[in-house]
Amino acid sequence: MELLTKMMALAVALQATTALAQTPFHVPEKKAEAAAASTTASKRVNVSIVSATIGPCKADGKKWDGIGNAPAGAAAQIAKLLLDDNPYTGIAQALAGITMASTDKPDPYGFVEVAVDGEFKPNLKRNLYPDGKIVKDTFTPQFPTNEWRAIPLDRGTRFRVTLIDKDIAQDDPIGTVEINDRDLRAALEAEKVYQVKVADQSQNQVLFIGLSVREAK
Repeated sequence: MELLTKMMALAVALQATTALAQTPFHVPEKKAEAAAASTTASKRVNVSIVSATIGPCKADGKKWDGIGNAPAGAAAQIAKLLLDDNPYTGIAQALAGITMASTDKPDPYGFVEVAVDGEFKPNLKRNLYPDGKIVKDTFTPQFPTNEWRAIPLDRGTRFRVTLIDKDIAQDDPIGTVEINDRDLRAALEAEKVYQVKVADQSQNQVLFIGLSVREAK
């Protein structure tokens, strides 16, 4: 009798355990939504376009300003340096060493457009010189602080930078290049001004764009 009683109690316990296992696990709706949002939400960053590096001449070898060609071999030297693993420092030194009248260098200005979720947003378009005071005669313009805040760091985000050479008669296009989320991630990890090589997008007219990226708080 005692053995039968134990067996019946065991059967009841086993039946209760099976029923519990088959009961659907319910997560409160709000908590489930919050969990899903935290999983899918993009990291957000603050982005500044700090600088640009411009090639010594136009794609056809002509000076940016003035008449005639840039110094012989200047374009070829830059093209060769671009093949290095870390070309920025060498190119900066080469540009500084080019013998050229200051007035032959470009007077760059321009603007930036930003795409979020693959779509360029008109409200995020900004001039690189908001006050209109451009720096003349330089291959390496430095731009005033102009930060885009809380930009999602995902594949749909791009920064399109357009540079133009200010001339007396007619302004010349320098180049339009794009910076993607991989470039932004690299700049974030660098924790300093990061030079993105963009020469292949502009026939070596725009060589680098300097970025500063930090995580949004």
